[in-house]
Amino acid sequence: MMGSAEIARQLAKIFAEHNEIPLILDPVILSTSGHSLLEDKGVDILTSEIFPHLDLVTPNLREAAFLTGSDPIDTIEDMIRAAEKLRAMGPKAVLVKGGHLTGDILTDILVTGEGVREFSSPKIATDNTHGTGCTLATAIAVGIGQGMDVNGAVLRGHDYVQKAIMNAPGFGHGKGPLNHLVVLD
Repeated sequence: MMGSAEIARQLAKIFAEHNEIPLILDPVILSTSGHSLLEDKGVDILTSEIFPHLDLVTPNLREAAFLTGSDPIDTIEDMIRAAEKLRAMGPKAVLVKGGHLTGDILTDILVTGEGVREFSSPKIATDNTHGTGCTLATAIAVGIGQGMDVNGAVLRGHDYVQKAIMNAPGFGHGKGPLNHLVVLD
């Protein structure tokens, strides 16, 4: 979460200087209640100065709609259109996270220069989903840092988050945390 245009500007400068390493960004720009977490000028810097340096950006449905100026994203087709619009802004790949789509299946959409790929799994009925988007982006970044291609890193990240949700510790009330200590086989 950048919070201000000045922080976004500094990140853009750092990303331009270090473009030799893979850059993955989860754009935390809207709160759960819909409030903006980044001022308008910061959003402009994000899309015009940061996006062109990114290997992958991982917005959720509301962030993808906000960044593209789209209507609410309610279908897989909407997700694909938004991902393609976002990719045209500069990132090499876009993963639109579909955890908030209605239905029993969770589908994330990855758009790269090679095309569109869907990553789907059954939704898990639980309140232990706090931080799933950040966890997924981090798991993907780890995979890419280990030399995986983006498709493999997204697949493994998706599997990791599913397992982390299934093994959540159940702390507190409301949206609880995942179990980040799970190990994939």
